[in-house]
Amino acid sequence: KKKSKSQTYVGCSQSAVSKIWTKYKQNGKVVKGKHTGRPRKTSKRQDRKLKAICLENRKCTTKQMGNKWAETGVNVCDRTVTNRLKEIGFTYRKAKQKPSLTPKQKRPRLRW
Repeated sequence: KKKSKSQTYVGCSQSAVSKIWTKYKQNGKVVKGKHTGRPRKTSKRQDRKLKAICLENRKCTTKQMGNKWAETGVNVCDRTVTNRLKEIGFTYRKAKQKPSLTPKQKRPRLRW
């Protein structure tokens, strides 16, 4: 479906504009509809603070980050911390374990 010139200019369909215009004529203002779902417990500013905490020390756990975040006045569970980090774009990765040295490798090292 090809967009008309007015759609490209306004960014939505003609019917949407028409509905908004009729609401404006009735009430004198355009009121946003109610949002569904649970309201967010953190603000954008608090989310940025969590990002700063994460970048400060990339190796600390979500529990540790949550404790540091709580010091700034944000009281949320560990799951919320994980969800916010995921929204920001950080992903969980576990460091790979290095294999232990074999006895054959240990002998030359000790001799050295």
